[in-house]
Amino acid sequence: MYKEYSRFYDDVYEGKRLDELAGLWRDDRDFWLNQAKEAGSPILEIACGSGRLTIPIAELGLIVHGIDNSQEMLALLKEKVARMEVNPENLTYELSSMSGDDEYPSGFNLAFVSTSALQYLHIAEDQEKAFAKAYGSLKSGGKFITDVFNPNPEFITGWGEKILMKQSQSLSDPDTEIDWYCVPISYDGQTKILNMPNLFVFRRQDEQTELSMDVGYYCYSESELKELFLKSDFKDIKVFGGYNKEDFTQISSRIIMMGTK
Repeated sequence: MYKEYSRFYDDVYEGKRLDELAGLWRDDRDFWLNQAKEAGSPILEIACGSGRLTIPIAELGLIVHGIDNSQEMLALLKEKVARMEVNPENLTYELSSMSGDDEYPSGFNLAFVSTSALQYLHIAEDQEKAFAKAYGSLKSGGKFITDVFNPNPEFITGWGEKILMKQSQSLSDPDTEIDWYCVPISYDGQTKILNMPNLFVFRRQDEQTELSMDVGYYCYSESELKELFLKSDFKDIKVFGGYNKEDFTQISSRIIMMGTK
């Protein structure tokens, strides 16, 4: 999925924001950095991508290990680490998947999956394996945190045929602006998969190019996510409805859940 997307991933997620018409974009960076500082080294980021969070955690002086199943995204991470002169002793990474048969390194104080990445796993077997692997990566007393969107009915059915998610300015080329659209969303109640076709429009002076990418998200309920934590023997489970740790309600935008080994 990220083979083409990796070329402009950072432009979309980290480029200067020009507009956020959907009202759904939330800044999660402070939340994750605070969790990392609270937990202390070492830290495991699962589905780390190009290092949007991994690098800032390392820049705090913490030791962090990134896992991702995309060679293209890890190549971006490697390039950024070299360019930003991040201490290589603080940041390491490897190719692996959330639901693969391999095991993660162990002994971490914190393991986390951000940006709805857990929702790319569509079947129960893969989901349970991901939680078991996260549990195995932690030391006793370590914490696992997941972050998914809350599939309330308004979120699933309330969008029109085409919605502008975000406008941003390219990091590599300030003359290029990127419009990110979802067109349109469809939901399968049997599989609980929310299909979100993404359209990216690149505008530079009088030139315009487009790239489309289809993404399917599994829609966890709060109770279903909690059951996965319990099945993997996590204790002291807490849930929040947003990055300010507000109480979770059925109309919250996010389900942020954490459990302790």
